[in-house]
Amino acid sequence: MPNLFSAAIRPYLRSLWSGFPAMTAAEDVKMILVVRKDLKMGTGKIAAQCAHAGVAVVEEVLCLKSAYQRPIHGDAGDPAAANLATDLHPWIRWHDTWRVSGSTKVVLQCPDEAALQRVAARAREKRLPYYIVRDAGRTQVAAGSKTVVAVGPGPRFLVDQVTGDLKLL
Repeated sequence: MPNLFSAAIRPYLRSLWSGFPAMTAAEDVKMILVVRKDLKMGTGKIAAQCAHAGVAVVEEVLCLKSAYQRPIHGDAGDPAAANLATDLHPWIRWHDTWRVSGSTKVVLQCPDEAALQRVAARAREKRLPYYIVRDAGRTQVAAGSKTVVAVGPGPRFLVDQVTGDLKLL
C-alpha cells in the first residue's frame, strides 16, 4: 500500500526545486575543477587537490541522494518512493546523468584566492553543487589555503555561466 505521507509531501518537495532549469536526457553534464595558480603547486599536488575536490563534491551529492532515498514512515515497499531522489533534486539527476555519460571533468585555472571565491559564489548563485578544498598544510602550501574548487556535476550551459571566462590549466 503506498504511503500517503510520501505522496502528499512529494508536490511540496518538487516545488522547492522548481526554479532549476529543465534538463533533457541528451544534454551534456560536466564537472569543472578550478586551480589557483598563485600557490605554485607542483603537478602531483595539483592532481591530489583536484581529486580531493572532485571526490568531495560527489560525496555531498551522494549523501543528499541517500537522505532522499530513506523510507518515510514505512514507504519502503512503495515503488514510487524509490524514484523520489531523482524526481525531486536536480543535483542527483545531474550526477546520475554525468556518471552514465562519461563523467566529464575539465581543469581550469584562476589567478588567486579572490578569483576562486568568485567562482564559488557564482556556483552558489546558479544553485550548482560545489566544493572548495582547504589544504592541511603538510607539504607545499600553508594550512587552510583554498587550493581548488569543484563545480558540478551540472548541465554544461549552467556550469559554463560560472566558469566560462577561465582558461585551461
